[in-house]
Amino acid sequence: MSETQPFEALFDAAILAAQERSEPEWRIVQRKDAFAQFLEQGLPTPRHEDWKYTNLKSLADAEFSLPPAGTVDESSLLSDADADEIRVTFVNGSPCPDQALAAVGEGVEIRTFQDAMNNGVGSEFRKLLDRERIGDSTALACLNRAIGHEGVWIRVGDNVKLDKRIHILFLTTGSVENVFVAPRVLVSVGRSSEARILQSHIGSPGSASFTCAVSDLHVSDNAHVRFNKVQSEATEAFHYGFLRTHQCADSHLTLFEFSRGARLARSDLYAGLAGEGAQIELNGLYAVRDKQHVDHHTAVDHLVPRCISRQTYKGILAESAHAVFNGRIIVRPHAVQTDGFQMNQNLLLSRSAKVDTKPQLEIQNDDVKCTHGATIGQIDDDQRFYLMSRGIEKDEATKMLSRGFAEDVLYSLHDKRLQASLHVLLDGFFST
Repeated sequence: MSETQPFEALFDAAILAAQERSEPEWRIVQRKDAFAQFLEQGLPTPRHEDWKYTNLKSLADAEFSLPPAGTVDESSLLSDADADEIRVTFVNGSPCPDQALAAVGEGVEIRTFQDAMNNGVGSEFRKLLDRERIGDSTALACLNRAIGHEGVWIRVGDNVKLDKRIHILFLTTGSVENVFVAPRVLVSVGRSSEARILQSHIGSPGSASFTCAVSDLHVSDNAHVRFNKVQSEATEAFHYGFLRTHQCADSHLTLFEFSRGARLARSDLYAGLAGEGAQIELNGLYAVRDKQHVDHHTAVDHLVPRCISRQTYKGILAESAHAVFNGRIIVRPHAVQTDGFQMNQNLLLSRSAKVDTKPQLEIQNDDVKCTHGATIGQIDDDQRFYLMSRGIEKDEATKMLSRGFAEDVLYSLHDKRLQASLHVLLDGFFST
């Protein structure tokens, strides 16, 4: 059996479901083109340099199925949205009914993909998807484009100061066995606007699912955006996420990624700095244990002069967990006066934990200031002994020092509610 054969049955099912939903022909054609690209590239293997340390054989051997239509039967598991939050919720790939979307406020529009195709903005939506082709991107991103049936399209107009954060919640439950979900997120933020966006992927225990998610973020001139992603899938699950950003002149983008769940998790990020004076701050934190595997690949591409980038990723690993980090700063020939920084730091809580880290600089002109680095280490025994000498138990001392290691990355979050939620997730990590 070929490595792509299990996905051919999924694709056939996706086409049939799309026809039953009366999707327009142009969308069917997009699906077929994307799947052809997936077949051409093939499922990544360790023979591919970017997948050297991440083996998808267990994914290729699994049998996944699409969720049945109308499987939003566990929305009772969801908590109510906060008063200062606009929440868009999907359960097992389907949007929860009765969500008040479309025009949610002055200058802000949120639509599901199905709504966009059916309710008067189909031609504009088609142009957007045509422009956002992922044919030259990863095979799994093409798989998302071919099979995924739903997503969310968020538009923030010019000169909008959005007080509420937008929360895109994808919940996967155990009600559908071995479900494959492929959500898509499209976000555009207009000139001189401000927005906060949270994308979270949560899995209930026992949901041995495969989430294949793709997100595109366009930040216009002088816009300020904070985009946070939280991955806390079930420990039986697979998770793949591809995030692509495009920044215009003098824009500011702060990105944060948190990864705690999934049996195998991979995150690919491409950040394009396409306007002079654009700035990006990219922070990440991952905490894995047992035999979990987490892989982050980032590429920050300085396409034009006088842009600034900052990357700091930290990882905490226990037992036999394995983490991979590959970060690239790319500086194009005419991107003079680039200022780039990248750091990856890892804390090992056992001798069986393993990290493969590879920070990279690809600099194509001389007028730049770029640095990078990576560290891998264990808990400082002297620091732990000091805490224990003050009456603190060894496990609690380890937890305190590990939390201190992660705290500066968490402190970068200006969303205090999210910060508190991540502290709870970390407490769960240490108490497992």
